[in-house]
Amino acid sequence: MALHISRSTILWYVVPILAFFIIVIAFFSTPLDLSKVSLNYTARPLSPNVQLQLLPGETYVYEYDLGGKPSNATYSVLGLAGNCMRVSATATGEDAPEAASICIDLRTGQAQDSGLTVDFFQPWMLSLHDNFSWGSASRIVYPKPVEMEDVTNVTVTVVGRGTFRGRDAFKVRATSVRVINGAASDSLEFMLWVDAQKRVLLASDSPPFHIKLVSAPFELANQP
Repeated sequence: MALHISRSTILWYVVPILAFFIIVIAFFSTPLDLSKVSLNYTARPLSPNVQLQLLPGETYVYEYDLGGKPSNATYSVLGLAGNCMRVSATATGEDAPEAASICIDLRTGQAQDSGLTVDFFQPWMLSLHDNFSWGSASRIVYPKPVEMEDVTNVTVTVVGRGTFRGRDAFKVRATSVRVINGAASDSLEFMLWVDAQKRVLLASDSPPFHIKLVSAPFELANQP
């Protein structure tokens, strides 16, 4: 199973690693052989209870506040391509990435042609129910001169269900715990609202990071 990396993951996970590599390069004369970096990813099996609910022609626009750097992302559902739905993503704002597209499997929610995924939808969203709990773990081992084991454990749990912005929604707690060389280093907790019908993200909060859906193919009420 491929390791899926989203924008929020890059913020707290990939960027610190790149900074670490810069320090390593500055202080060690021996170059790091990236071909010897070991990566393993495991996840509990998922049991989808609905198929992908995205429909051709739909557009979802999200507003990101990533620690004081606002930006927008637009996800456009282009249409069917075999047994998957093609979705394009465009972003605006500082350091916005180029437009990209993925094809999401109708049954599993997995991206068929990319190692990346998108923030507004994750495969586990198709399996949500009132007692849902799921987890994954990634393990990266870096060779000399770094000699570091970096483990990230992710847990996703439904903690409630209610009305959010006029929509029936699952309230989900997602936690990430990063362990470096056996010692806990960093942890993050996100509270998410996932639309129960469309199975897309309505909002995500992990101060100072905030993501919210601002335009959708359905009506959104103002949240008090």
